Amino acid sequence: MTIPDFDTALTCHIAAALLAFGVLLPVGASVALAHDRAARSLTWFVAHATLQITGAVIALLSVVAGFVHVSQTSDLPHAERAGVDLLSRWLGVHLNGWHHVGGALVFAGVVAEVLIGARRPPKAAAGEPESTARAQWYSAHRAVAALVLLGGLAVLLSGPDVLRDRFLGSAQSYRVGGVQHGAADLTTCEIR
Repeated sequence: MTIPDFDTALTCHIAAALLAFGVLLPVGASVALAHDRAARSLTWFVAHATLQITGAVIALLSVVAGFVHVSQTSDLPHAERAGVDLLSRWLGVHLNGWHHVGGALVFAGVVAEVLIGARRPPKAAAGEPESTARAQWYSAHRAVAALVLLGGLAVLLSGPDVLRDRFLGSAQSYRVGGVQHGAADLTTCEIR
């Protein structure tokens, strides 16, 4: 029996997604939620922005690696020769399940969040009321951030199911980084 081996693109996809959606983006959001609003220090803002932008770049790396992995393991190169519309085939291969579609939607949310963050209206001077634009921006920023964080967590948690279905459909073990694991290692990660 052959043991499926994770390729470099899949390993990069998993590691980058875990780092972005499991560490950087949640910690960056926590920094913004935990800062002292009365303090005028920008330390929290610099930490928040740095973590969020780094998380967005790492999320982009995860998306690219995921697309590369799916492209390498599908029959895309043969689709054009067979007369299949390449765009339709590409979309059908890459967006063919909850993990893929959810990941694309979450990444779109990450991009939206970066754009919303870049459009931040100026803060009111001390003693002045907050502008309506700032209040609306703040609400949109928090709402999209919550959707991205919850969606990112849901997509992360769906990853083990994708791995199980893809790599253990017929095999009873798999390898990650040269270490062999049994079917029970993935099935214990299931959330139902």
